[in-house]
Parts: sequence; structure tokens; C-alpha cells
Amino acid sequence: MVWYHDYGLHKQPIDSIWRLIRTLLDTSNTCPDDLLLVDDVAAIARCSRRTVLNRLATGELPYCRLGPRLFRIRRSDLESWLAGRVVDTDDVGQRTTKGPR
Repeated sequence: MVWYHDYGLHKQPIDSIWRLIRTLLDTSNTCPDDLLLVDDVAAIARCSRRTVLNRLATGELPYCRLGPRLFRIRRSDLESWLAGRVVDTDDVGQRTTKGPR
């Protein structure tokens, strides 16, 4: 006998639900340390998630696409991108194309 649980319109066997829960709780499915989520990049750069997504969309920030809506950013790419954005103190008075106006 197979036990079913009603989740909305779909009835799924209890065994498949437990398999799904075990898969979600498995820590080996987490992202490696060198690949960052969009939220992680936003926290490191201290900017909004939308800003990170805009930089990805313009191609300014390199990323790995793992699916249609699944992005990962290498920590090394983020560090080199941030290093390239550092403003030299000698150029503070001059207008540049990058940075605040």
C-alpha cells in the first residue's frame, strides 16, 4: 500500500516527498566557497541585489550561467572586478567615466 499526501492539486507518494526533503537538507548540494550567489555578491560589495543583477546584465561583472535563471559568480572574478573599480586618490578631482559624478 502506498500512502499519498495531498499538496494542492498534486498527490505524491510519501516516499518521494521524503526523498525531496532529504535532497534539500543534504549539505553536499550547497554551492562551493569559490562560487557565490547573487545575494552573497551584494553582501560583499555592500550594494543591492538589483545592482548586482544590472552589472550581470550589462556584462560588466563576469558570471557562470548554470540554468535559465541560475547565476554564480566566481570569488576570484568578483575580487578582480572590485580591484579594477578602486579610484586612485590622485584622480579624485578629475571627472572619470566610472564612479560617482
